[in-house]
Formats: sequence, structure tokens, C-alpha cells
Amino acid sequence: MPYRKVILSLLLSIVVLSGCRPDEGTLPSADETPTNASPTPTSVPSSNDLQAPLPTSSETPTAELAGGVWIGPSLYGPESPLRFKVEFEPDEWSFSVDGIVGVLTHQSLEGCEIRSTAGRGLGPDWTALNDSRRIGEIEFEQIEARHFGQLEFVSYYAGNDSGFYTGFQVGVEDVSLECLERAYKVLSTFQVMTP
Repeated sequence: MPYRKVILSLLLSIVVLSGCRPDEGTLPSADETPTNASPTPTSVPSSNDLQAPLPTSSETPTAELAGGVWIGPSLYGPESPLRFKVEFEPDEWSFSVDGIVGVLTHQSLEGCEIRSTAGRGLGPDWTALNDSRRIGEIEFEQIEARHFGQLEFVSYYAGNDSGFYTGFQVGVEDVSLECLERAYKVLSTFQVMTP
């Protein structure tokens, strides 16, 4: 719970300090299905099929990966035994670790990535538009980050009643609507896992 209060305070500060601009374009609906999505279901490994954590430059494992499943900690309280889980198509996304942050990079959409995030402040000429968005069964806090009015990236935050809270940043810069649509498919599988 204390993490939620801190995050809410930070988000409120961003909104108050950044001002508001009219919405320039609309994001795709979370209910829209990407046009070239595979019509055949794919098998996703169960938690019993998970492999050992990937080696990283730090001693603390940042993610566990098996097939198209990414399991990782909250960046708000990595000491928590709770983890998040998202599923992805391995033919569409590749997984890597950037320092302590897990990253899914889209194979064919340049600059399209989903990375763990704990949020950050925005500098001058940036605005943050806060909203909520239901993706699958999860209600995410959605923050559109715009620089000089151009949508650069969108962050999504979710958690549960046990105090687990985490975030994902979609896009690097000039995030495309197609990238957001593909990311919705991954984020719709978000789950909080207990040990």
C-alpha cells in the first residue's frame, strides 16, 4: 500500500506540473485485435515448465523466461516475493535484460518495445496525460508522455491488493499505434504470481 501512495503522489505531481494539452490523436482501443494476429492458438508453458533465471550483470535475477512467458519483479519493491507474469509470441517479440530491467523488443516494428519501468520525471516541453485503460481483465493506469505534443511513449501501471505494483513503458520514441496495439496483446495477459 505505501508504494501506491508514493506512486499516486508522483503521478499527481507530474500532471499538476506538466499542464494539459488537447489530445492529439487517439490511441487504439484495447479491444481492437491486430490485423495480422495469428488465427491459430499457441501453447504457452505452465509455471512448472519455467527455466532458471537468465544470467545478468547483477547477482539478483531480473526475470525468468520460458518460451513466451516473462516473469519479473516489481521495480518498486524487488524484495517482494510476488512477481508479474506476461505472455508473448516468441516469433514476434525477443526478450533481453538491460541492466536490471527486462525488455521485450518487437522483431519487425522499429522502436517498439515493452520494458519494466518505475516511472520517471518529465523535463520541460513534456506533458503527461493520465487516464485508466482496461486491457484484458486488468485496469491499468495509463500515462501518455508527449514531447512538443508528439506522443513519445505510453506507460501502464498495475498491481493487486497485496501491495504488488509494477509498470511497463511501451515505445522508445515516436511510438506507433501499431506498436501499442501489439503491446496490448501482451499486457492483456498480465498476472501477479505468488511464490
